[in-house]
Amino acid sequence: MFGESELALLQGILSLASRPFRTPIEVYRPDGDEAKPLVRSPEDAFPSFCHAVWELDNNRGREVCARNMCQRATAAFRSGKTEQRLCYAGLTNIAQPILIEGEPEPVAVIQFGAFLSEDGPTMDQRHRVADEALRGLNATPEQAEHVHKLLEAEMARWSGDDLERMRASIRELEAVIANYIGDAERQSRLRRDAEHDFQLQIIAAQAQAEYFRDYELEDKSPHLESVRELVGAIHAAATVMHNMTRGRFLPELHPDVMKVRPVTEYVMNAVYLFKAQARAKGIDIRLDLQSTTKIEGSPQHLQIAFNNLLQNSVKYSYRTTSTSDHRYIRVRGRSIDGGYEVIISNFGVGIERDELERIFEHGYRGRLVGKEYRTGGGQGLSLTKRIVDAHHGSIRVSSDRQGDSTLDGQRPYRTAFTVWFPQRQARYNDQRRRS
Repeated sequence: MFGESELALLQGILSLASRPFRTPIEVYRPDGDEAKPLVRSPEDAFPSFCHAVWELDNNRGREVCARNMCQRATAAFRSGKTEQRLCYAGLTNIAQPILIEGEPEPVAVIQFGAFLSEDGPTMDQRHRVADEALRGLNATPEQAEHVHKLLEAEMARWSGDDLERMRASIRELEAVIANYIGDAERQSRLRRDAEHDFQLQIIAAQAQAEYFRDYELEDKSPHLESVRELVGAIHAAATVMHNMTRGRFLPELHPDVMKVRPVTEYVMNAVYLFKAQARAKGIDIRLDLQSTTKIEGSPQHLQIAFNNLLQNSVKYSYRTTSTSDHRYIRVRGRSIDGGYEVIISNFGVGIERDELERIFEHGYRGRLVGKEYRTGGGQGLSLTKRIVDAHHGSIRVSSDRQGDSTLDGQRPYRTAFTVWFPQRQARYNDQRRRS
């Protein structure tokens, strides 16, 4: 069964996704022959139309709506197929069964609300369905007129290219939640390293959501690209959860997991993930990557290492303020000594000289970390060091005071992490040849 932590993480994914979409998302589980809600979007993710219907007949509309959603999810469980139909008040809903390898029956249903379909019902048909619901809820003529206007307004925003782009993002989100639902129930304990990386990616997704949450997506369609970025961050986080709960997170390094890819791919993925968090602090991420050298390694491991290093730089950078110069993080890369070196430097919280080696110990956090930076458990750099060592690379850190005075009441340091990876992993290639 789902524990409290698993439910909280799933609720977080739905909350992040629902707000920019302005589309409710529910997850249902089978309970005998019926579907029962497991997790649903917060109520403010539901459109004004739903709220107006809920309030009818002394709030009886809310109960009728909840029963109707369970009925549609139940139909999807029984058929094992995607069910697209009108809700009892006229919105199109899609109930998507989740099938997991090795399971003969769907293990869950994801249900989305408020969609248009090219071959779906017309507005006249929607109004007729709404009329029947309004009569059943004893709506007054004034209430009925208000609900019909809200129905038309809700349908009007789902049209054109914006709708197609939104549909593509939602299809991706279906796969995200499918991975999470399919495996979260099979494990009651989260592995420490996986939990850390998952939290990093949820933080990144949250920062992206906060950046554009005040925009009206239907009126400012360029911001729909931000929705896709948010879904991408959620997808990355859910992939971590998927691998973790199957016991496949951070697989042993052996020839089968080694791939040859450009280092810049890992760097750019990390920049993409944390750029909204940096932007919220007024920090630029400045890139100076001198080549597209490819290195051999485990993509899953290497991406986690670069994610940790960049997120630390963002997290411990000082914010830009009205009295300070604009801050930035510099990411430099070059080919050197038969491999590739990346230096990630930031301006902010420093590391004392006697801590430069200890900072890679599991659970250790620097003495200069203030109250603004207390989140975290000293796991990221320890995990990064293990990954670098396993790839026969090197990592070092420097942290130097920038003058004797304080800036904005803070002690300024320029901190730089330098990581180097060889182009080829000779030991694993030898194992491949012997096998």
